[in-house]
Amino acid sequence: MVNSRRSLAAAAFFVIISAGMAETSSAAFLSGLKKLKTPGAMLASEGVNVTGELELRSDYVWRGYTLDPDAVLQHGFGLNSKGFTLVYWANWDFIRKGIIDSNELDFSFDYTRNFGGASLSAGTIYYGFYGLERTSRELYAGIELNKLPLTPGIVYYYDYSNGRTKYLSVEASRELVINAKKNLSLWLGGRAGFGENVIEDGKSGEFVLSAELEFPVLKKLSMGLSASRSVPFEESTAGGVLREKTLSAGVSLSTNF
Repeated sequence: MVNSRRSLAAAAFFVIISAGMAETSSAAFLSGLKKLKTPGAMLASEGVNVTGELELRSDYVWRGYTLDPDAVLQHGFGLNSKGFTLVYWANWDFIRKGIIDSNELDFSFDYTRNFGGASLSAGTIYYGFYGLERTSRELYAGIELNKLPLTPGIVYYYDYSNGRTKYLSVEASRELVINAKKNLSLWLGGRAGFGENVIEDGKSGEFVLSAELEFPVLKKLSMGLSASRSVPFEESTAGGVLREKTLSAGVSLSTNF
């Protein structure tokens, strides 16, 4: 009987010690997890800013041409450090109607430097228009004046892969802060584009007015509700790609850390 009691006591002591060790190990494990950094936090600690965006749009209009009249899903990912920016961007044609396939995959590299109230930018863009079975490689340079009530800017694009395509964008935008405490903002913008041999041979262009309401939904996540009106200088059809007046809308989620 005494031996049985001693055995029970030893077993109870062993269980208590094991539970204590397990609790200590779990606490140490959880503490170690808390100290681990996410990839974004690791990049941020090295001075690299990470951005990402996912957007559902009612259609896809590019430089006055309707590349897809149906809904598309667009997403992008960017890395920025010391003025240098690397961006991946894609358009997914998840609704296939007609002959248009607007799947696209782009990469861009940019360098921007601020001089007082102006920002100068230069870079290159690779466009993979897989639906149109063509690619394009552009160089661009631009300037933006960011100390004025409206933020005007001008950007010139040159396609060095064919030596024929040129595009000039003259734009202006302004942010209206609706509620500073809730980070609720309204972005208004306008743009005039002047192109040469963009999709079809000859000159083309468009006027665009846009608006976007942006607000946070989580600590590192914002939502945007946007609308835009595009009016080409002249309506036409080039190989099944329309150049017509459009009214587009979109909803997006974006992050920045």
